[in-house]
Amino acid sequence: MGPPKKSTDDLASLPDLDDTILLEELHHRYRRDFIYTYIGDILVSINPYKTLQGLYGEELGHRYGKAKTLSELLPHVYALGSRAYHNVQRQQGNQCVLVSGESGAGKTEITKMLVAQIARLSQWSGDYFLQERIIEVNPLLEAFGNACTVMNNNSSRFGKLIELIFSEDGSLLGATITEHMLEKSRVVRQGQGEKNFHIFYNLMCGFTPEERQRYFLDKPEKYRIIDPGHGAPVIASEIDYDGYREGMDNMRRIMPIVGFTSQDMDVVFALLGAILHLCNIEMAVEPESEQVMVMNEEEIDFAATLLSVQAEDLITVLMANINWVRGERIVYIKSLNQAVDGRDAMAKALYSRLFSWIVQQINFMLHEDEQREGERYVIGILDMAGFEHFQVNSFEQLCINSANERLQHYFNEHIFSLELREYQAEGIKQPKIKFSNNDELLNLLFQKPMGLFSLLEEECLLARTTDMSFIDKLNKQMSKPDLYKKSKHRDPVFGIVHYAGLVTYTAVGFLDKNRENLSTNMQSLMENSKNNLVNELFSAKVLNTGTLDLRNGSGKNKWQRPAFNQPQKRQYAPGDSLSRQAGRKIRQKMKEQKSFQDIPFTPNPNSASAHFKNSLQLLVDRLKTCEPQFIRCIKPNHQKLPNSFDTRLVSEQLKSTGVLETTKIRKSGYAVRLPFDVFMKRYQYIAYPMTASLEPSSRYCNVIIKCAKLSDVQIGLSKVFLKYWQSDHLNAIMDDIIGRVVRAQANIRACLDRRRFLYHLRMSKQDADEVQVLSNYIDHHGDQFFQTMMTQDHHDVSRATRDRLGREVLQSPMNGYYGNQGDSRLPDVFSPSPIIQGGTVGFYKHILQQVLDRYHDLDPDVWCKMFYMEYDRPVAKFYICDKEVYIDGSYEEFDGKRIGLGAFKNPQRDEVTDKIRTYIGKGIRIIKEADGSLSATRYGKNDIIVKGYQYPASHCLSADVIVNQGRLPFDQNVKIFDMEELKSHIGISMRGEAYDRERLLMLSICGLSFIEDKEDDPSTPMLAWYIN
Repeated sequence: MGPPKKSTDDLASLPDLDDTILLEELHHRYRRDFIYTYIGDILVSINPYKTLQGLYGEELGHRYGKAKTLSELLPHVYALGSRAYHNVQRQQGNQCVLVSGESGAGKTEITKMLVAQIARLSQWSGDYFLQERIIEVNPLLEAFGNACTVMNNNSSRFGKLIELIFSEDGSLLGATITEHMLEKSRVVRQGQGEKNFHIFYNLMCGFTPEERQRYFLDKPEKYRIIDPGHGAPVIASEIDYDGYREGMDNMRRIMPIVGFTSQDMDVVFALLGAILHLCNIEMAVEPESEQVMVMNEEEIDFAATLLSVQAEDLITVLMANINWVRGERIVYIKSLNQAVDGRDAMAKALYSRLFSWIVQQINFMLHEDEQREGERYVIGILDMAGFEHFQVNSFEQLCINSANERLQHYFNEHIFSLELREYQAEGIKQPKIKFSNNDELLNLLFQKPMGLFSLLEEECLLARTTDMSFIDKLNKQMSKPDLYKKSKHRDPVFGIVHYAGLVTYTAVGFLDKNRENLSTNMQSLMENSKNNLVNELFSAKVLNTGTLDLRNGSGKNKWQRPAFNQPQKRQYAPGDSLSRQAGRKIRQKMKEQKSFQDIPFTPNPNSASAHFKNSLQLLVDRLKTCEPQFIRCIKPNHQKLPNSFDTRLVSEQLKSTGVLETTKIRKSGYAVRLPFDVFMKRYQYIAYPMTASLEPSSRYCNVIIKCAKLSDVQIGLSKVFLKYWQSDHLNAIMDDIIGRVVRAQANIRACLDRRRFLYHLRMSKQDADEVQVLSNYIDHHGDQFFQTMMTQDHHDVSRATRDRLGREVLQSPMNGYYGNQGDSRLPDVFSPSPIIQGGTVGFYKHILQQVLDRYHDLDPDVWCKMFYMEYDRPVAKFYICDKEVYIDGSYEEFDGKRIGLGAFKNPQRDEVTDKIRTYIGKGIRIIKEADGSLSATRYGKNDIIVKGYQYPASHCLSADVIVNQGRLPFDQNVKIFDMEELKSHIGISMRGEAYDRERLLMLSICGLSFIEDKEDDPSTPMLAWYIN
């Protein structure tokens, strides 16, 4: 069912514009499952909260990739992804797509579809495995960076800027992921009805019993940071359990793809387990000594073991602090609140640094190909937490909403302010448009020294401050009653009037959340951990944005897997414990001091708010270097129900984001503003020859516009002003011109290729005539040749039978493999053999000599010997009797019909080969045909290449192999060894003066390479040779 006649794909094309008409139009389309609508070149997306059949997929993605303009097909997220990619192909500068909207509006899903569409289009040129890895990393980032909130089951709790890097011709070279503003406080504390990061639940549902034992984990309800409390289960239903377990299965599949080894995964899981144990440490004050005590010391043991530190050192840094003042050591015991804050600070630091490390490891795997020369272009896609308004809003919501305010300002600046300023500067008549400007609110939040965040940082630097003293300072300093709302009662609350409406914030915990309470003692303890990852996380430099600086690479290749042995149970005297022992040592150190001082708390000047502001500004600076495109995501209802459109809720979102004003300026304004030189460079060929050399001027630009038959185009003092759809029209004309040029070049190349083809055709006919002469000769002497071969065959069979009957059955275990089990077989070595010297030719001679030396001892049914190689080292050898054999990556024993390469070990195997072996999958099937030829069918996902396709004269290959450049197509039977070709070589050799027997024998060898094809055969990581 299509939209009704009155429905429009582009709101900017409506004759009448007001809030009611826009709302009715969106509602009209939503009822018919048309969730995407254009406002000029801006996309509005309404979350359907259901699966829409036929709306996404490969075929549809390619259709949008081939569309010339936005209006050619229905509005879609694929259209904006394709537009950004084609702008890069046309070398029109860096691009970025900003996806914005409230929490639960579908931003994360839109982002994933954008990345998939751009990667899909770049498959036409570029590295397929790189594109696959870029798509695969998203579930990994979601597991560590997303969580369930009251508004969204998969809410992004960090800002994610994905930058795809392209060459001048649009080939994908690499990618970079930048993380911004991770909500690390969620690790230790969540709001009512909310959950921790997904990864903790994935572990609890996806770990095997052995893994639970390795990381000392119990049932999930035991752990404070994931237990919802009030006796409710951590995993509410079987559906949730299956979802989290599937998430863990995806983690195990994805992490090796993006470059994590099994050792890396083990250490990462150990740190997550350590965080669970660390946050489970319960503390209390002992009445007698007024000393902080740990109530469950087994959690200290577990956490210390997983962090590879001493339990005594861990409990000491939790209970006490050691400072150095003018060279003198000052020791004091922490209060209960300070000890709890220190515990939580360590957990937050561990998780945030681990997350930053994971992102940077992904970036190392996705880094661009720096060896390629030429210009680089970037497509950035931003996904971050949307505007949030809960019943209780805290420090996290203030940071998220302030970041959204800054992005709304960026939108206003690009859509309204910048455009109106350019109209004035270029002498163009301005449309009469009023829009909501949030400059004053941004000053209230970020300005120094009296902005809200500056006052918060100042309050954190002072001793003995409280959340209420912070509120008092805000109430005194904030002088904008229309933007800042004081509490009517003396409560620690305040209100901010955001672009999306008034939000009331509860300031309880603001100061603690903003402070970075990780003491130098804790930092030093982690730096001296024997766990290499922990050591690296706390030794690396922390940037101003709060992320780790690992630009010089990670030392993970030098790591060793920790043991994580079960902690030994300590024996204490009655009434004694680890806490009491640590307390006595601390008090002894305090007695050794000259005098006791009540050291005031000195927070780290790099507070959470400072990190937040630096990260946000860095993000905006990156966006300013790109040509932006905008996607506005709308939430149709609060209940996340399909087919439910809350007109009041949608109307509020439309008003707060300025959709009406955006529609008006897109209708009457000029969204594309190009300087004369840029306009001439892009579109000169529409009116002038390619060889013409023209100086940019308004006169030449006007000629181009007339040739393109465009009206309502404005030419300013130095720029050309175009409607949003007119640039698409010009690009379509240029694509048509370039297409005609390409077709002309193709015809010329076709003419030249036809000449070469006719020449080769004549030579081929000449060769066919010579082969026919040879065939007539063989037919003439065929009977004599047949009788000779039969006599020789009978003699060989008789001799082999006599030898077999006279030989004793070997008592030692078989160390070779044959098909057709049940008979006594001669052994053949299959364990890794010495390296074969001499390159490809030396290898051919070596394996041929092996076969010839044992030819008379073989069973008459043996028709082929197979060598499985890794580089230049044979790993396994097989004598094949059956006419059909499967070769795959399984661990099954060889039974004559199937060879599982996974079962064979090689002590010299490197990481490259080990990784490629995991890609073999279903492998291939080899068939011996009636005439002695070999054919193969590929069932695996990845390439398998027939060796020697570059030099067909030196091999007996079929035409299909040569046409496909050696690659076996999926699920198609291809002849890889052609007996007719071998007969031709024999005939030609018999006609010549010198009969080269060694060359003919070497022609009977056929090779297959798994995944990687290298010209020098022994340098290929994995291949198989067949001697027919």
